[in-house]
Amino acid sequence: MTLVDTGFDGFLAIPVKFAQSLGILPTFKKEVILANGENYFVGGVDLSIEMRELGFKEKIEILFIQGEKALFGLSLLSLICLDLNRDMVISFNDCEIRFD
Repeated sequence: MTLVDTGFDGFLAIPVKFAQSLGILPTFKKEVILANGENYFVGGVDLSIEMRELGFKEKIEILFIQGEKALFGLSLLSLICLDLNRDMVISFNDCEIRFD
């Protein structure tokens, strides 16, 4: 399961166990600040992604976190041109999805 985390300004965070199951080892450590204000160190990797349909190739950062759920951050939403606004509307090109 993946959650869109509006408090996470990064790209993507995946569970450590999932990364290990894929044989992915962290290439860096980074200090992050959790929503409760605590500092926390996580490992991660840089990944180049290409979306030909959207016409771009970018380098993103994937963090490894504790827990069972992946987090889809606002930077990744922005990168793929999705906008989640305060009214809980996701916009993509000329399409809007509203959450009531």
